[in-house]
Amino acid sequence: MKDKLIVFDFDGTITKRDSFLPLVFFFATRMWRHYLLLPFLLFFLMYKVNLLSTFALKKLFAFFFLRGRRLNQVKRLTSRFWHTKFSAFVDPEILSIFYKNLKERNRVIINSASFAFVVEEFCEFLGISAEVLGTHATIRGEYFTGKIGEECRGKIKVLRLHRLIGNGDNYFIEVFSDNSSDVPLFSVADIAYKVERKGKKRNIKVINYKGVET
Repeated sequence: MKDKLIVFDFDGTITKRDSFLPLVFFFATRMWRHYLLLPFLLFFLMYKVNLLSTFALKKLFAFFFLRGRRLNQVKRLTSRFWHTKFSAFVDPEILSIFYKNLKERNRVIINSASFAFVVEEFCEFLGISAEVLGTHATIRGEYFTGKIGEECRGKIKVLRLHRLIGNGDNYFIEVFSDNSSDVPLFSVADIAYKVERKGKKRNIKVINYKGVET
């Protein structure tokens, strides 16, 4: 019998909505950089109308909020963000599935386009040891450089997953995601669950590895 591997997307899947803009507001107010809020709102609107990519938005965040900051300082601030925002963000049903698989000793991986340090601090807040694949903010010594690596998104998620687990033949893979960009990740799953959200309503739809509704 194959071991079970459960892969979760993060924003919009484990969380009910994207945590990026609230994180920007939190960092700006705690770092006394309120003057950056208006330009970042403009950047976010540009992203919403497809004038900026998510990768460009993350690069701007890293430059304005991470550059020159110590790793432990950013981790503390991110931890405070989750202590403050956790209950408002997290989907309790998805979280119960997450905990259930940890309890059953299945291998659990969060594979997200979000910054890895944000997801890692989320796991630290929960006191769990799930593996995290995410977008890395570059660090030199103990300081952030203000640059980032490749965005963990789309086909990159699959490449990063295979680097971690091999070809996956030894696993029965289940994937949970809300994001249409995760079609490549769905394609490697034995069972894929599409998390659909509309307002406060959420539905979990089972799809097969080809993305065809069953």
